[in-house]
Amino acid sequence: MRVVLGLWADRHGGRRLFLAVMIVAAVATWFVADATTFPTILVAGLGTGIAGGCSAVGLSYITRWYPKERHGTALGILGTGNAGAAITKFAAPWVMLAYGWQGVARLWALLLLCAATVFWLGSAEDPKQAARRAAGQPVALLARQVEPLRRLRVWRFGLDYFFTFGGYVALSVWLPRYLIAVYGLDIRTAAAIAIAFSMPCDLFRVSEFFPTAAAPTK
Repeated sequence: MRVVLGLWADRHGGRRLFLAVMIVAAVATWFVADATTFPTILVAGLGTGIAGGCSAVGLSYITRWYPKERHGTALGILGTGNAGAAITKFAAPWVMLAYGWQGVARLWALLLLCAATVFWLGSAEDPKQAARRAAGQPVALLARQVEPLRRLRVWRFGLDYFFTFGGYVALSVWLPRYLIAVYGLDIRTAAAIAIAFSMPCDLFRVSEFFPTAAAPTK
């Protein structure tokens, strides 16, 4: 989905696509609470998984607002969105104990719709897309957009990212259940321990962008 969303963001602008991704993810998250069969859970999971590709939209949208020497800082701030995994582990167990796991899905869906509304009202189209639309220029050719896929290094970096970030996501999701099943911990204690793993990872993800920012030239 990151490849697809990245292509769409370059062609149609990140602002509209960001809004669409948040709405689709919110609807799918609400649908999780009402899913009663395994196939419906898979469909809802596909919808919520689309939100995982929003970083590709953010990379395209945010970098167009800043010169290259400030990309590292801007993308580092974008990376703080991963802290949501730790915040969820902290808050979700309390919500689940009070309202059930369905309450968690519904509340998170409503929060996501609120975030989508704030984003839409407080954002603007990036300068490049705005200038293209004002001039009536056509979108970039698809063949030109996918040209980097011909380079082996793109696939190699993608594979590296698949294992490193994918491992982080898998451990973040699996760790609370493992601690409950193997060590008999209650869900709040297991979530607290999982936060101790995911929060430092989130902070490192933020810091990884800052060295890429080049010193401004005179």
